[in-house]
Amino acid sequence: MQFIHEKTKNKSIGTNTCQYVLLHHTGAVGDGNISAGRGEAGQVSFHYLVRQNGDIYKFGEHTDILRHAGESTWEGLVGMNQYSIGVEVESKGDVYTEKQKSSTNALI
Repeated sequence: MQFIHEKTKNKSIGTNTCQYVLLHHTGAVGDGNISAGRGEAGQVSFHYLVRQNGDIYKFGEHTDILRHAGESTWEGLVGMNQYSIGVEVESKGDVYTEKQKSSTNALI
């Protein structure tokens, strides 16, 4: 497992409270996920990407408000981007590698 630092362009103003960790799957496999994390593929951004080989990319600081949760609510909170760290796991949503599971577990 490698830990790779990148930077995203897509941040919102303010400070993330880091109360939650939201796990997502990318819906696709490939280098486009790294471009999305950097903010090159629209307005989406996230704190971490866990690749299929177990490598972890970090795109922002925990206290950054990144754009991974869209319009969202949870237990009375509105706009979960400002309350959560976004972790994208590279997958079409059906298969996760053992290396991914191990890296995601270690990250969280």
